[in-house]
Amino acid sequence: MAESLGYALPHHTSVRISEAAHATPLNTEHRIDLVVLLEDIAPTLAVGIEVQLSRDPDKPWVVPHYATSLRLRHRCHSVLLIVCPARSVARWARARIPGGGRTAGFDVLVLGPDDIPRVVDPRIAAEHPQLAVLSGLAHRQDASDLPVLLTALGALAMFDAARTESYTTLILDGLGAAMRKALETTLMLHDDTKIRSPLLKRLFRMSREEGREEGREEGREEGRVAGLTYAVLNVLGERGVAVSDAERQRFLSATDDAQLARWLRRSLTAPSAAAVLLDDDAN
Repeated sequence: MAESLGYALPHHTSVRISEAAHATPLNTEHRIDLVVLLEDIAPTLAVGIEVQLSRDPDKPWVVPHYATSLRLRHRCHSVLLIVCPARSVARWARARIPGGGRTAGFDVLVLGPDDIPRVVDPRIAAEHPQLAVLSGLAHRQDASDLPVLLTALGALAMFDAARTESYTTLILDGLGAAMRKALETTLMLHDDTKIRSPLLKRLFRMSREEGREEGREEGREEGRVAGLTYAVLNVLGERGVAVSDAERQRFLSATDDAQLARWLRRSLTAPSAAAVLLDDDAN
């Protein structure tokens, strides 16, 4: 190789013969999270989607195996899309995981939080539920992204039961502490008969029981009201709905959690802050 083909060999101190047999492609030890095929009679592109939650020293060595196995199985160019909900993991993946290239027959792409839009419009989520779920995965740490998370959980109704449970697990497993608390507060305001995912139902019931227990403690009501107020203002803010100083003061001065719960539900779809307050003004 070195003399006849001019191939530059790395430094080495010995040479040995290794096992020539290999495991079958995509065996149970190395399974891609999801494979999407683009077809025109025959497959034209195989896309493997891998969710990467943390740094993994094995992944730089496994990724080329994933990509070439996809190429072998489907006999077309392959792309491995690595979805990293955490920015630090995305930076690590871009620096450490080899990219392949067209001449290698496969590409490796890394998708981080900054590459994924915040989906808060239910209409967009209904048209593109996969994008909504991806948005929920990418933006689930900060409580200010609660509208994104609620939109993603709402989009789960578009999938079959097995995929709904799988996506719910992926989303909930990586929630930040502040986001989890905001979600639990919101879940306590909803009817659990409308929640499709069994996993989300369990979280709902746990949240309700926990809320009842915490309600016995001094100051719980004040914390609940403050949390609801925070949620209403952030939902409107994330949706780009303008809130005047007078309207903001109305929200901040509210003390009735039932009223705030109504406002929170309206804030998900209302065209203006005035529309959120309208029914209460009429009373």
